[in-house]
Amino acid sequence: MTDTFGASLQRLPVPVAPRLGENTDSYIRRLARANHLKPSYLHTFLSGPPFWFGKPRLDRLSAVSGRTPEVLHRALLDASSPRLRYKPMPARFERKYGDQLPQHVDHQIQQQAMEGAVPLRTLAHRYGVSKRLIYYFLDNPPQPFEERPVRGLAVITRFQHLIDPLIASGLNTREIWCELMDTHSMSISYATLNGYMCKKRKEDRRREARNARITTTRSR
Repeated sequence: MTDTFGASLQRLPVPVAPRLGENTDSYIRRLARANHLKPSYLHTFLSGPPFWFGKPRLDRLSAVSGRTPEVLHRALLDASSPRLRYKPMPARFERKYGDQLPQHVDHQIQQQAMEGAVPLRTLAHRYGVSKRLIYYFLDNPPQPFEERPVRGLAVITRFQHLIDPLIASGLNTREIWCELMDTHSMSISYATLNGYMCKKRKEDRRREARNARITTTRSR
């Protein structure tokens, strides 16, 4: 990996496989920590200028992770869609494949197929399914790996107990964004965070002005 945007990117030394249904930010946090990097650093590096705090670029993530864009697209819920938006999740399985599916092994098949350590032909033979079904698993993850993160004002409300003390400590938007990602494994839109901070500071200034007027009135 290099620090110059546009230069040749190198694969990180410790490979980490994406989990089916995982979101991009979660995968980047795991990849960063496995390679002793701060998640916020890797995230901004993968986003690149001018949108350092936007959505990481799939081609750059592919280069440093060693996973092809096709694998990332299949595994990550939001890999090829706007930030914090997700690919539509299909029904669990199409009826025509139901008879081929052994019980309780669907996730095992998907995960091993994504890791790429076993050829698809061998994997299909091992579980007694067709290669066509393996490809179907790759294109249609049946269950999300984790809950989809809340967005906008909802994420502010949910993590306000973390954000407000950081604002009170005097940190700026960038520092708070990095602190939330690195320490609390929390992903939040930079614009949403910045908007909330501006609003809160205005409210604090109005409250201070009101308290000052009350104090002045009482002192007369």
